[in-house]
Amino acid sequence: MKKIDIIFLICCFFATGGLTCQTQKDSLSDGTDSISTPKKIEVAQDDPSDFIPQYRRAVMYNITTGFDISYTGFIVKETETYIVIEDRRTHEIWEIKKAEIREARVFSSRQSYSTLLGENYHAGNYLFATSAFLFQGESIRSNYHWFLLENLEYGITENWAICASSLAFYPMSVGVKCAFEIDETNYIGGHLFGMGNVLGTDNLFLGYGGLVKFTRGSSNHNFTLSAGTLGINSDILFTTPQRLPFYNLYFSNVGYCSRLNEHVALNLEGWYFPQAQLGLAGAGIKLVKNEESCWTFGCYSVLNLLNNNVSLNFKALPIPYLGMSQKF
Repeated sequence: MKKIDIIFLICCFFATGGLTCQTQKDSLSDGTDSISTPKKIEVAQDDPSDFIPQYRRAVMYNITTGFDISYTGFIVKETETYIVIEDRRTHEIWEIKKAEIREARVFSSRQSYSTLLGENYHAGNYLFATSAFLFQGESIRSNYHWFLLENLEYGITENWAICASSLAFYPMSVGVKCAFEIDETNYIGGHLFGMGNVLGTDNLFLGYGGLVKFTRGSSNHNFTLSAGTLGINSDILFTTPQRLPFYNLYFSNVGYCSRLNEHVALNLEGWYFPQAQLGLAGAGIKLVKNEESCWTFGCYSVLNLLNNNVSLNFKALPIPYLGMSQKF
């Protein structure tokens, strides 16, 4: 196949939308540096000299009282009858009577770090690649690439969604996605779609595609492995008649996300096309604090994989990437 045909395949692939923890101690070892003990709360000084604390200071707990009220924060003070707990995000402080505590659950350092950061509402996308996290039911998300390629996704339920893509407002494909939770940190999903030339008279059916994916981790720290195929109408790629009506281009992908702080997440992804002996590597920064919209800035590089040697293609400059995700 000519080199220009391979490049065309990959461009079509992007256009369809089919490309779809660090451990921090969080100052847990020394609660005196980052925790502000309430000044105006006075706890009864009824501590006997042999008082033994039940809770660990500077450790994050989820406290549930007998009134079914939950508090999440760090223990900053404890007496024989009371504990004082602080939410470091909102700086709220509560004094809770021990006799009213029904359950006290300790968060690990990773859990406490993620809880402090909050949920990453844009974990469904890396750059072009997508994860297998559950959808938001009855909501619409739009993901733009360079404001030229657009992927629309409507979550019917948390497990099923329908999607469509366009190139410069020209409809390109429609499909269906699924995602299922195995446990708290493992998810599986899939995507099937078809491409069509809705405004043309020839080659109305341009191709099809499908992939399966596996995601592990939380919304703040995760990775996704996926593999699939893209079938392109042979009449588009070849001038002479082909034995098979469609040419299948296989691919595999890995995506990685790490939340750096409350506002920023690092996203990495790589693509491998074995028939073309071609690879793509992408890196980007996402601004993730706002639930309604998210900006992504990054770039892609082409990798030469011929003769099993991985090297950058210095003949082509890195491709800048600009993306935006929006929830309606």
